[in-house]
Amino acid sequence: MLYDQDMTGIADAQQRILDEQVRAIHLAADTLIQVGKHLSNREKSPKVRIEIEPETTHKAFWEKYSEGVKSTTPAQKTFAVAQRAMKQGHSPETVCQILSHDPEFQSIKSQEKDPQLGQEKAERYAKLAVNAVRRKELVAVGSQQRQKQRQVQQVQGSELER
Repeated sequence: MLYDQDMTGIADAQQRILDEQVRAIHLAADTLIQVGKHLSNREKSPKVRIEIEPETTHKAFWEKYSEGVKSTTPAQKTFAVAQRAMKQGHSPETVCQILSHDPEFQSIKSQEKDPQLGQEKAERYAKLAVNAVRRKELVAVGSQQRQKQRQVQQVQGSELER
């Protein structure tokens, strides 16, 4: 009889552990869904729409966003400008156009004898910078979600201990 009671206690403990694992899985799935929604919303409609005045050019944006950037490599400067432009609400396509005024972009473009090949390589460089900014943003969003998930799990864990 004592043996049956001990097994019941173990079964209850196992059920609580399973319930907690199911909750954690649901929370992780919800987090992934939220990140996906964030990404799809961002691509469809940026948080802030930038209206470009007729006299404002992509070159002017390059000058504005590159002003005061301290970097040790051209790629770091490109990334910093792309990051600033994205934070201001420019679309990835517009940011690539802004980056076309980057001296590094121009250097890559002029290194090829074939102008079309040079343009393609330079555009790839700009797109890489934009994608790096977007990945960094995703990682930041994911980290925030994981931190919230850990906090919820800690609260739930402390409730189980009571």
